[in-house]
Amino acid sequence: MIDQPLIHAASCIVLDDSKRYLLVKRGKPPQQGCWSLPGGRQEPGEPLEDTAKREVAEETGLDVNIVRKLGTVQVGIDENFNYEIHEYLAELAGGKLLAGDDATDVGWFSATELAELKLTKNLLAHLAEYGVYP
Repeated sequence: MIDQPLIHAASCIVLDDSKRYLLVKRGKPPQQGCWSLPGGRQEPGEPLEDTAKREVAEETGLDVNIVRKLGTVQVGIDENFNYEIHEYLAELAGGKLLAGDDATDVGWFSATELAELKLTKNLLAHLAEYGVYP
């Protein structure tokens, strides 16, 4: 791990009725230009589930309900970031799909399409570990 302060963050795995994954294209470091789960940094005093829901709304225009927590990963990234990411399974509750905040693009992707995208490091491994991929 990188010797940097730990940044608490949360992300959501959201699947639609066709079992496609909601992903955002990162517009800022770390891993700028890669596709990833919608998520981001926790605000001071904010519950992590609220962080996950807020970040989905900010980055995708969609509202979600948290189903359950899937796990936590610590990610030391070569761009001098050290994240503890709390990952949640969520279901779509409404909204209109539109890239926002620090996402440059947003979309729904099948499991087959995920394997062809430039994804953030270890994303497929984390999804498989949680039993949601393929």
